[in-house]
Amino acid sequence: HELASNWTGNAACPLEGKVAVVTGASGGLGSQTTRTLVGLGASVAMVVRNETKGRLVVTDILNELTEAEAACGGRTWLEVADVSDLDSIAGLARKLKDEQQQVDILVNNAGIHYATTHTDSFAPWHAWEPPTTAQGYDLSFATNYLGHFLLTRLLQPLLDQATAPTVVFVSSGFHHQSDARKLWPVSNGTHSMPLAARSDPQEACTFSHRHLAYADSKLAQVLN
Repeated sequence: HELASNWTGNAACPLEGKVAVVTGASGGLGSQTTRTLVGLGASVAMVVRNETKGRLVVTDILNELTEAEAACGGRTWLEVADVSDLDSIAGLARKLKDEQQQVDILVNNAGIHYATTHTDSFAPWHAWEPPTTAQGYDLSFATNYLGHFLLTRLLQPLLDQATAPTVVFVSSGFHHQSDARKLWPVSNGTHSMPLAARSDPQEACTFSHRHLAYADSKLAQVLN
């Protein structure tokens, strides 16, 4: 409802005619945000990794709408993409630019706080493989920040077409536990990247790193 305050028009359906994109929309805050936006009249692209799960959520959202909300004409559809995979994000952005005239609201919500695949959370680093993305980045940092940063940049032309574009990064108070110095680019010999983005087998598998990686990604969102 705070998002709707940026626009004027039909008081009952303040987002009628607006286009929104919500990542991580198959559960939690993402699905609830989608449901609220649709109920206010918006057309919402639900970005999900699991299409089957996403279709069930779409059905639930439409069934939950009140008669007044349904009358606003809001709708939702699925866009299948992996936010941690930069190639997948690029493909999503191309599709949206081909199909939409503008994006009024972008909610960068998808996120993970990855856990060890070993039953003992305090297992030594060699007990399991570190979570790494298709491009070789730390999974938490790529999912929570890099993918959303790229998506926002690539959708900038569509956001520029909106009368009052709004971009939301869903962060966390956990960002206070981050060491900001890890977000400063450091050369690895061929190119520079933040230490927080790197997937180091010996470091990434430790219990403390998994929590700090999440904190680093959330601080990056705040600073964005």
